[in-house]
Amino acid sequence: MLSQNKELDICLMKQTRRKVQRSGYLQFENLMYRGENLAGYAGENVILRFDPRDITTVLVYQKDSNHECDFTYKFATN
Repeated sequence: MLSQNKELDICLMKQTRRKVQRSGYLQFENLMYRGENLAGYAGENVILRFDPRDITTVLVYQKDSNHECDFTYKFATN
C-alpha cells in the first residue's frame, strides 16, 4: 500500500496517453520505455503519469472501467 504522501505525489503528476507498440514498448518525449508486462497491452492505449522535471521514469496505468490499474514504473532506454 502506498503512503498518503506518495499517493498525493502521483495524483499531482502530469499525465498523457500513449499507445503500446506491437513489440511491447512506449515512446514518449523521444524516449522509449520497455517492459515485459507491456507486451500484453500491445495496440492498447495506456495512461502515463510523469514528473516533467525527470521523465526517465514514468508510471503506466491501464484504464479498466473507471479504475486505474496495473500500476508500474517504466524506465527509459536508449
